[in-house]
Amino acid sequence: MDVLVEHAKRGYKSYTIINPATYAAAVAELNKRFRLDLTKGHVKNRLKTWKKQYAGLKEILAQKGFKWDKAQKMVVATDAAWNR
Repeated sequence: MDVLVEHAKRGYKSYTIINPATYAAAVAELNKRFRLDLTKGHVKNRLKTWKKQYAGLKEILAQKGFKWDKAQKMVVATDAAWNR
């Protein structure tokens, strides 16, 4: 993920499209760091999954009574929010 963030900061990503060089750098870094044999397809699929999860999380956090607890790294809510 750090590789993707760094490349985005350097301008290798438009609003919705990741540059092929960024995918290549991410694949190389992940394979090196974790001794894996990932491909660009693996990285693209993981990003699609993260986007879906983020959308769901964003929807939950938009509801009254739900918030993100930075210390616990999780969504917390009041009893009233859960009972709605």
